[in-house]
Amino acid sequence: MDTEVLVQEIVTLCEEQHLAVLCTQYNGQPFGNLVVFAMSDDLRYLCFATSRATRKYRNLAADPRLALLIDSRQHYPQDLQAASALTITGRMVEAEEAVRSMLRSRYLVRHPHLRDFLDTPEVALLMVAVAQYDLVTEFQRVRTLHMP
Repeated sequence: MDTEVLVQEIVTLCEEQHLAVLCTQYNGQPFGNLVVFAMSDDLRYLCFATSRATRKYRNLAADPRLALLIDSRQHYPQDLQAASALTITGRMVEAEEAVRSMLRSRYLVRHPHLRDFLDTPEVALLMVAVAQYDLVTEFQRVRTLHMP
C-alpha cells in the first residue's frame, strides 16, 4: 500500500467535505450527530465545536471514545460504487495550547460563519486525537492508516 497516496486521498476528502457524522455512546446507547470539523496538517488531530449543554458533549464527557464518518455521497445510485467513506476513530483529549490554538485558527479559516458561535462562553472546541483512518473506496476497497 502506498501510504502517501492514502494520506492524499484522506486529505482531499476532508478538505472537500465540511460535515461529519459524529458517533458517540452513552450507557451502551449509540448516538449520531452532524458536526462541522477542521483537521491538523499532520492528520493527528481534528476539532469540532458544540455547546456544553448538548448530548454529544455529555456523551463524550462520560466516554471520550468516538468515531466520525465523512463521505462523498451525492445521493445518486452510482454512489454505491463511486463514493468514498472515511471512518475516523479516536478520543476527545485536552490538547496542548499550541495544538488548540492552531486548530481553532484552522476551524475559523474553514468556517468563518461560525465565529460568533465558537466565541460563545457555553461552546467548547473539542479536540480529537486520531487513532486510525479507514478509507473505503470502490464499494469494498478498505485501506487503513494508523496514527502514531
